[in-house]
Amino acid sequence: MNDYLLAGPMLRQVTTEVVCVWLATNREVSVTLSVFAGTDISGMAEFKPTDAASSNSNQHPQSERIQCALGKNLFIYLLQARPLQKNTFFPRDTLLTYQLEVDGQLVDLNALGLTYDNAARPSFFIPRQLKHLLQGSCRKPHGNTKDALSAGDTELLRSHNDLTQRPALLLLTGDQIYADDVAGAMLALLKQKAVQMLGHQELLPWENLPESRFTHVKWAILRLLGKAPPAAIEKGTLFDPTALAERKHVAKRQAGFSSTEADNHLFTFGEYAAMYLYVLGNAGQWQPDFDLEENLEKRTALQNFHETLPKVRRLMANIPTYMICDDHDVTDDWNITGAWYDKVRRLAFGQRVVANALASYWAFQGWGNAPEDFDAAFIDSICDYFAASPSPAAKVADRFDLNLWKYRGWGFSIPSNPPVIVLDSRTQRQPDGANYPPQLLDRYALDWLRVEWAKLLVKMEQDVDKGEIDAMPLCPIFVATTPVMGFAAIEGIQQLLLWAVGTIEDTFVIRTIEKWLGIEGRLTLRFIYQLDVEAWISNREGFKKFLNTLLDRMHITQCVFLSGDVHYSFTSKACFQSNGKTLHCWQLTSSALCNTPSAKNAFDKINAIVNKEQGKFSHTNYALSAADRWQSSGEYLMLKGSVSQQRITPTCNIGLVEFNNTGQPIKHSLLNGAVPEVFLL
Repeated sequence: MNDYLLAGPMLRQVTTEVVCVWLATNREVSVTLSVFAGTDISGMAEFKPTDAASSNSNQHPQSERIQCALGKNLFIYLLQARPLQKNTFFPRDTLLTYQLEVDGQLVDLNALGLTYDNAARPSFFIPRQLKHLLQGSCRKPHGNTKDALSAGDTELLRSHNDLTQRPALLLLTGDQIYADDVAGAMLALLKQKAVQMLGHQELLPWENLPESRFTHVKWAILRLLGKAPPAAIEKGTLFDPTALAERKHVAKRQAGFSSTEADNHLFTFGEYAAMYLYVLGNAGQWQPDFDLEENLEKRTALQNFHETLPKVRRLMANIPTYMICDDHDVTDDWNITGAWYDKVRRLAFGQRVVANALASYWAFQGWGNAPEDFDAAFIDSICDYFAASPSPAAKVADRFDLNLWKYRGWGFSIPSNPPVIVLDSRTQRQPDGANYPPQLLDRYALDWLRVEWAKLLVKMEQDVDKGEIDAMPLCPIFVATTPVMGFAAIEGIQQLLLWAVGTIEDTFVIRTIEKWLGIEGRLTLRFIYQLDVEAWISNREGFKKFLNTLLDRMHITQCVFLSGDVHYSFTSKACFQSNGKTLHCWQLTSSALCNTPSAKNAFDKINAIVNKEQGKFSHTNYALSAADRWQSSGEYLMLKGSVSQQRITPTCNIGLVEFNNTGQPIKHSLLNGAVPEVFLL
């Protein structure tokens, strides 16, 4: 019986030096991970619980933290197997497999449905040259469409025995969960499972907050219209959020959140954790009560999503999976402006909910990306807090909040060929005015980027010297949650409207009224929230600094950007010119995995507009200051065989990217059905 498994096993960081497998259980277990060459019966690598104390000279002592207890019935494991013999490495372009033993018993991973073609063990490989990868973002259980992540499993089922065609990596580029937009039937399940896993009901801080003049005016208007303002709940230092009849007002008032879909917002760590356990494959075989969902469309979408979860679990067991957070992993609009950050950071409830979200992001996503980036002090700050829950000491709670809010290590790199650098553009932002779009990477994040690139170059040179790869990579891959070279027909409209709103708000009358009500900049801020103004070009200074860092500081002349977030897909060839140099790049955007855009019909109009220019559609951005002397331009590619010259599509998909021998992308296929949509580069 494997009833102890809550999630996994999931293949995470994989290099020639280490293979990491992640899993979650409902009790403490002793786990052994063994790695094999194909179907061989003799393992080439092993991780045993006793390895930490091993002194065998033929083995690598394992000193890494491999377990974190996050509740009475919630244990997270990250097993890290290295070759048994020193100075040896996992082979490239070779089918590798792995198996688990739990409490001395071999786990039948085939019986769990986690292998292909009835194989005994899950498989993966490390490519000498990266030729295929999968990428996707934005996965909402009630997204009203088939979950395209399951299409990744279909692709692996087709190609798993052919390493020349098999995808080597799965990159999930943000919004792996929707914490702010949860169906009612899902919230009922998550609240129940949260208490079961933690062994208690979490309590969260509550504050007595003064009301602004604006709030009093709004409530007065509501009363005149015969509507009652939101009812206050009983005040106290701690409260049980599961007792709330509705959560939207509390999310806005007590947490400072701006999500418009917050009726069932997740608040506690247990709720976030339960959501991850469900969407990452539902190994515990939880069964939501779909009848609780009154909306028929949502109910059908949830049922369809539920049925695909076994395929998602199998996919993640057989391909190295890397993930980066975006706003919905925490809450919509997370850190969208400096004002948003400052407001939420000052509120005890908002501070704790964001810390809960980041703790769950670390446990279920971040830890497996780069285990070496999280030291014992960081992990202890999380484990100590939950060990003392539900009533941790103030100092323990403060350390928990502060370590998570101020941690700067969410970005990471993958030493593949070509290498992949995954950017954290959510927590590393530089505000330029409280109510205006920030630079998406501050100076310290750009410095980190340079250091990470230097580290990868040294590793690549060593691999060339050892004959592991043929030559230094010329075209690195950067994962940015939002498109760096965005779709100008959409982003340009946002920029124009932002300028118009800012101009109106800067008039004397509007400035005076906002100052009296204590809501300076609220009009611009509301516009940014409503239209989700988070494009890289929304802050031209930040856009310039990022691309100049690649071009001038890192001496990169060509690269690939992989992105999601926007709920539509497109592919473009672009360039950035500055100081007589040119950065040539490809922007491949795949979104969403499972979230139909609300304005789906608008895309036919957008394609009609951009197709007025027959053959090619391109855009150009210039520096607004003559002293800067930079320019970016891009050409948007048409889908193969598109009669209507379709350059942008709202079809939910997972992207399959194919590269040539120099690391340049040559094909971007959008998978979610029998016939993929294809961009040929």
